[in-house]
Amino acid sequence: MNPPPNDDARLAALVRQSAPELADDGFSARVLTALPAREAVRRPRLRFVFCAAGAAAGIGFAYWQGASWSALTDGLTPLLAPTARLVAVFADPGIVLALTVTAASLLFVYRPRTRATRLF
Repeated sequence: MNPPPNDDARLAALVRQSAPELADDGFSARVLTALPAREAVRRPRLRFVFCAAGAAAGIGFAYWQGASWSALTDGLTPLLAPTARLVAVFADPGIVLALTVTAASLLFVYRPRTRATRLF
């Protein structure tokens, strides 16, 4: 069911009216000051340090258990044929275009927000 056309004009007039803001007795300011600082929430350097320490620990553990370069190459040999088939898939320009568009879309969606784009 569609509303009568005069409701649209009435709603548009109500939206255009400027209502006085509600007094919050400083509630908004208290909430904003209670939130952690934006810099304290993000710690990319600390994440990098933990990842690097984990990688170093894994390499050290593998070396301690007797891992060698020849054992690594012997283990990678069975993976060469499937890898060659996978590389052949990327010779298709349609696949490369689809992956590029997907990557660009993900970068756009998860890009860091600047102060100008934040709503709050």
